[in-house]
Amino acid sequence: MFETIEVVRGSRVAVIWMNRPEVHHAVNEVMVKELTEAMRDASADQEVSAIVLASRGESFCSGTDLGWYQRAWHERGQSDDAPDAAFAELLKVIDDVQVPVIVRVHGHCVGTGVGLVAAADIAVASHEAEFTQAETRLGMVPRVVAPYLARAIGSRQAGRWLMTGETLSAAEAWRLGLVHEICDASELDARINGILGHLMTAELGAVMSTRKLVKSLDAGSGQKNASLQVRGDGTTASGGDLAQEGVAAFLEKRWPAWAPEELKSP
Repeated sequence: MFETIEVVRGSRVAVIWMNRPEVHHAVNEVMVKELTEAMRDASADQEVSAIVLASRGESFCSGTDLGWYQRAWHERGQSDDAPDAAFAELLKVIDDVQVPVIVRVHGHCVGTGVGLVAAADIAVASHEAEFTQAETRLGMVPRVVAPYLARAIGSRQAGRWLMTGETLSAAEAWRLGLVHEICDASELDARINGILGHLMTAELGAVMSTRKLVKSLDAGSGQKNASLQVRGDGTTASGGDLAQEGVAAFLEKRWPAWAPEELKSP
């Protein structure tokens, strides 16, 4: 049983709900450990084709629980390594999971929350969502979030927001590419379900290989290595059988074998 999160399993989807609404989901020692464990468990589950990260209450995430930093300083002597190391591990797990991660953002999204959004594959936010990376206002350096935010919106854009600690509106976050869609809060679930519907009609192995390919491009492996990755993780990954089935299904105007059964029913 988890103390700070809730995991709900649906049809091929794991939804991880952050559940500390009384503190707007400030991430403490327990929550970061539980989120990391839940992400790993969902990724290892062969019945899960996508992970959704969401939160209860009025906000998505108010950042790292500052009391955790204070305890770390008292225990270790002017060091923020413990919280940062734990959060860095969580973001790496999100980056390394096998299936797409979708974040559902509403209300305030601060610090750690911005990192979660930047590390995910797909982000959908409500119109009233606000994004703030405020470490510099606290005399801190956003060393954990910076690489993921730079990857999401580019290093020059990330540099401005990371240095100034300004707040981005949902519209600005969409313009910069931090989020893929914005909508009314009442439409968040419908928008995410629509994305999940598209993912569920795609062949999971191809989705996973495509995710790895995109990550390799982000890592700066170069176009030459990317082309080799395409050959290594493309149709040859399944001996061509799945690709042949996908092409045949398209030409025959039917759902492919991997599509959910409810779609194939007349």
